Formats: sequence, C-alpha cells, structure tokens
Amino acid sequence: MALFALAATARADEQTDLEKGRNAYLARQYDEADARFRAMLDPKSGTLRDRALLAQARMLWGAVLYAKGKKGEAEALFERLLLDDPSFDPDPLSYPTDVINAFIDTRANIRELLRATAQEAARREADRRAREEADKRREADRLATLERLAREESVVETHSRLIALVPFGAGQFQNGQKTLGWFFLSSELAFVAVGGVAVPVYFDQLRRASEAYSNRDSALAQRYLDSASTTRYVNLGAYGAFALTAIVGVVHAQLTFVPQRRETRPRENPPRLSLVPFVMPTVARESASGAVDGALFGVTGRF
Repeated sequence: MALFALAATARADEQTDLEKGRNAYLARQYDEADARFRAMLDPKSGTLRDRALLAQARMLWGAVLYAKGKKGEAEALFERLLLDDPSFDPDPLSYPTDVINAFIDTRANIRELLRATAQEAARREADRRAREEADKRREADRLATLERLAREESVVETHSRLIALVPFGAGQFQNGQKTLGWFFLSSELAFVAVGGVAVPVYFDQLRRASEAYSNRDSALAQRYLDSASTTRYVNLGAYGAFALTAIVGVVHAQLTFVPQRRETRPRENPPRLSLVPFVMPTVARESASGAVDGALFGVTGRF
C-alpha cells in the first residue's frame, strides 16, 4: 500500500507541474513556460516520468517554442514526441492552427521513419514473446525432468564372471541378452530331460531282454538289446549335446561379458505421515466444589 501511495503522490506532483506550465502558456508567459517545461523535460534532472504526461508536456513545450519563433526546435520536439509515441494525437481545440499544422507536417515528413520504428518495435515485441515462450518451454522441460528424476532412480548392477560360468543361459541373462538366455536355457533343459528319460528306459529294456533270455526267447531278447543300445546312444548324444551347448553358452557369456549395467527403476515413495486427533475422557473425581469432569486431547501419528 505504501508503494501505491508514493506512486500516486509522484504522479500528482507531475500533473501539478504540467498544469503550471500549461497555465503559463495559456497566459502567453512564454519565457516562464519555456523554463518550466525545460526543467520538467531535462534528460538528467527532469521530473516527469509518466508516459502520457511526457507526451502532453512535449506538445505544450513545442507550442511554446513555436510561439517564441523557434520553429526548428519545435519541429524537432514534435519529431521526438512522435518517435516515442507514434499514436499521439493532440487536441486541435487546445492549440493554435499553425501549431497543429506544424505537428501534422512533422508527422508527414517522418512517416517512413515512423513506419520503420513501428516495424522495429513490433519485431522486438515478437522477439520478446518468442524468448518468453522459449523460456517457458525450457522451464517446463526442466520441471518435467525434475519430476521424472523424482519418480525414477538409476541403479547400477555389478556383474560377476562366476555367474557367467554357470550354464543354462545365466551369463546371457546377466548381460541383458534375454533372447539368447532363453535359447540356451530351453535347449540345455531339453537335452538334460531327453538324457534323463533315456536312463530308466535303457534299464527297462535290459530287464525285458533278461526276462526274454530266461524264457528262452533269444530273438525277443536281441530286439530288446538292440533297443537298449539305441537308447544308450540317445542318452549319450543328449548329454553330449548338453555339454557342447553349455560350453558354447559359457564361452559366449565370457566373451560378451558386461561388467556393469545401469537400470532405471520407479522410485519407491516414502510412507506418508498421517495424523489423527483423538479425545479421551478422564475419570470424574469429587472435589470441594463438586464433581469435576475432563478430557484429554491429543494427536496420534503414523510415519
């Protein structure tokens, strides 16, 4: 409020100085009016700061100079007024016709300059708005980045070459090569499963061949023995394929070993603080003045 009051007081003082200069001009006391406006509009010590009052003071001072026969100075002042405020239009009833005509001629003489000035002002305004929009976008991007960083955390995983020695695609999964990891895992499990199933089948076939020999059926016994031999080859082939695949997987994991991997994860939000007020009545007791009741007020919190 104090700042508004000071601003209002300063504008009132400026308005007062302007009116004194106007009254001196209307009273044809041109020397006094010239001195007042010169002091008001002095570039170093001038008292006028309001844009509208400045335009009016320059117009009045130009009229004073014109009345004193200083037409060149008056036209220069009109030119400066128009360059600072191209939209200014004096009241034709407040000035003599020759002053209004001089003002109009000055505006006509610098029309191109005024147009160029207006275009330059429009360009500067467009540049200012573009800078403001760019600043807003940069600020929005910065806030979005900060929000993303607040929601996420970067975790660095350190890998081990010992894990890369484990078959079944462990090294590939550690390196982030999921497709190869699943290939080695499924292939090696399949070979182990085939080899494992072949073992009980092999022994069952040997048992059946022994029973056939006991029954003196040598032809059937031989068929079982041939089947057992085939099963044995399947078992050996499956385990051999497992060993070969496991070696290839381990060698590949060692050759493509990734010492570290950075991973971005959602950040866990800290638990919220919750406060719950409570009221607990106290036990009534007797006193000299009678029964006294009370209550205990408090707040419980969960962190």
